[in-house]
Amino acid sequence: MKSRKYPAFVKPAIIALICIMLIIAATLTGCQLSSIASRNKAATPPQESNGETDLNKDVQNEKNDPQPTPPAPVVLYNVLTGLETTSELADLRPVAVCIENTAYSLPQYGLGSAQILFEAPLENGSTRLMMLTTDYTQVTTIGPVSSTRSYLLELGAAFNAIQCFNGTDGTVSDDILASFDTLDSASGALAGIYYTDPTRFSAKNLMTNGILLDAGIRRAELNAKNNGTAMPYTFVNAGSVTVPGGGEAKSVSIRYSDALNVVYTYDQASGKYMRSQYGEAHLDGNTGKQIGFDNLIVLHSSAITYDREDGRSLDLVIEDGGSGYYASHGGYESITWERAEDGTLSFFDAEGKALDINRGTTYIGMVPAGSMSNVVIR
Repeated sequence: MKSRKYPAFVKPAIIALICIMLIIAATLTGCQLSSIASRNKAATPPQESNGETDLNKDVQNEKNDPQPTPPAPVVLYNVLTGLETTSELADLRPVAVCIENTAYSLPQYGLGSAQILFEAPLENGSTRLMMLTTDYTQVTTIGPVSSTRSYLLELGAAFNAIQCFNGTDGTVSDDILASFDTLDSASGALAGIYYTDPTRFSAKNLMTNGILLDAGIRRAELNAKNNGTAMPYTFVNAGSVTVPGGGEAKSVSIRYSDALNVVYTYDQASGKYMRSQYGEAHLDGNTGKQIGFDNLIVLHSSAITYDREDGRSLDLVIEDGGSGYYASHGGYESITWERAEDGTLSFFDAEGKALDINRGTTYIGMVPAGSMSNVVIR
């Protein structure tokens, strides 16, 4: 059979036509596949959230977010010492307990816990001590508790203290006594708040403790909360110490009488002035340790001595104010002081500015103005 022959141009044309048809077929097929994929994607149900993944994302976001600055811790300071304390103790009023200070009254208990210790002369040549503390509930034994005086009541009231004592010297009227917050052992309503120690000399054996005083405050329905104590001085910044620049004070002595010479000797290791009296170290019976203070303040005051039917009496006229000294950390300076009509005290430095003292415990010795030469600072 004889094959048919085509013209030469026919073959290329046929090949080109076949290629065009293949391209058209491929294009149509691709469009169909794309349409099917779109329909399948639209028909796909939403996937459930992966909780763990979302949580990790939230945590990561929290890490990236700026965190609020935590509030600074609240620091509370003791009103009498300027030292850090707890919220419970910072809220308490001070108590002021009168302590006997004759040679027969030794050993005394609780004086090592005094945050402020007042000392004032008596007509017999001895002194009366008055310890102030807000931490009284921590003191196991306090005493021997002794009588108060009008000027001691005024000094204690200047620190908003609840005053604890064994009667008065007979110069304080009932009306005046009623104007102060007191726990007087002479009050029958306070039976059990004070007790006698049979092992001590009979006239110097009235004792108490912090728990009993707390009970007495509750029984007398006195306000135990500190609603404001106006301090006569201010404290230096926490953590800092200043040395008064008036001169060196390695030793401070106060001769109250021929029998009683109180000496404070500066101990550089502790930064305290250690107390001696009656020729020996003055010890606290609770601890057996020598009593010491961070600050010493000596106040000169007008004084009146007069005769009574039962003997002589000495009265300090603190309304007049006066001069004095402040010693701390081996140095001292001259100061002045005054008492306002509302009973508050104010201490001033040599320039007349409010006195700044170091934080810590403080001794305040009252000395009759006529006996200024009995104070020796070396």
